[in-house]
Amino acid sequence: MSKSHTQRQKVYRERKKAEGGSQLLEKESKRTKKYYTNVSKLSKREAAKRREKLRVKQEVYRASKKFDYANEIIRNTNIGNVLSEEPRPSTSGNDIQMAEVTSSDSTLVVKMTFQRKQKSTSEKKKKQKIDYFARVIKNLRRKNQSLRQAVSRMKQITKGKGPKTPTTPRSTAEKEMKEAGLESNQHETIRKKLVFGHCITNEMKQRIASGNRKGGEIIKRIIAGSILRKYRLTQNAARLVGVRVRSKQYINHSSTTQKSHKKIYTAVRELLEIEDNSRQLPGKADSIKNEKKERVQKFVLNDYLRNIFIKFKAEFPNQKISFATFCRARPKHVTLVNFAARVTCLCTKHQNFALRLNCLKRHGVSTNTSPDNFSKQQL
Repeated sequence: MSKSHTQRQKVYRERKKAEGGSQLLEKESKRTKKYYTNVSKLSKREAAKRREKLRVKQEVYRASKKFDYANEIIRNTNIGNVLSEEPRPSTSGNDIQMAEVTSSDSTLVVKMTFQRKQKSTSEKKKKQKIDYFARVIKNLRRKNQSLRQAVSRMKQITKGKGPKTPTTPRSTAEKEMKEAGLESNQHETIRKKLVFGHCITNEMKQRIASGNRKGGEIIKRIIAGSILRKYRLTQNAARLVGVRVRSKQYINHSSTTQKSHKKIYTAVRELLEIEDNSRQLPGKADSIKNEKKERVQKFVLNDYLRNIFIKFKAEFPNQKISFATFCRARPKHVTLVNFAARVTCLCTKHQNFALRLNCLKRHGVSTNTSPDNFSKQQL
């Protein structure tokens, strides 16, 4: 049976070793050094593989030395002759078992154990964590370098391209007029209007950027005005200034119903503040804050609110309003008082009549304290 290439090479090396082992080893060493790469130039994975390979070789070498040393001890102590030369231990074995040694009378078995020092579990976990984070850092650095290179390439591509954007209202206006193809005699007609428009736009941008809340609210209300909405320029103006006008609070949707309600409320207030229907209290303490947080003097009605409502219907016959709405339209500073506590032009007898009705109500005889209503019931 023919030999393989590996077997032929093995026979060739053994023959060369027998002829001149030192020369062959020196030649092999030179050949290996020629193609040898320093571990510092290898990648982390390749360096780890090489170190693992060297570690295994060292273990095999130490195990063979221990095996030879044990055989030497057995020979020197004349325990016996080794019956059979056992093969050298494998690369994964740390325990060396001696062959059975016999004398003429008995059989001796020698077992020598060389335990490998076990690494601590915590140290192994720490090493694993260090390796993991080192890989993460390496990947992040590689990505960072890739992004830097991409940014550098984009800067080189876009360098010197694109028109220069004008920075002043006048230069912007000149650029727009040139792009429109206007003649020189037409420039003077529209230059000031364009410059004025760009100045207003820049002023609004600066006011928005300054963080002035009140000024920003005013600008937003101007952009959401009726004229810009009429010509559909709200979104265009908001984009030029750099704001968002999408909220309903900046758009004045004044419907017909709201306008009519406001008109009715104003008419009711004016009617209640007339001297025929109320009188103003003169005292300094007789003041109150209205809905607009303004301090105004109190007004006291001279008559019942129902009678004033009848008077309102007579003066404004075209206004459709209920008594409940009329009561809600009464301002906060126009107050109501009981009949007995009012300061009116009634005579003393009428005042006494009201006091007596109050007394009757306290004793449970009557339930009405108004002289007018009591008179109507009796009739």
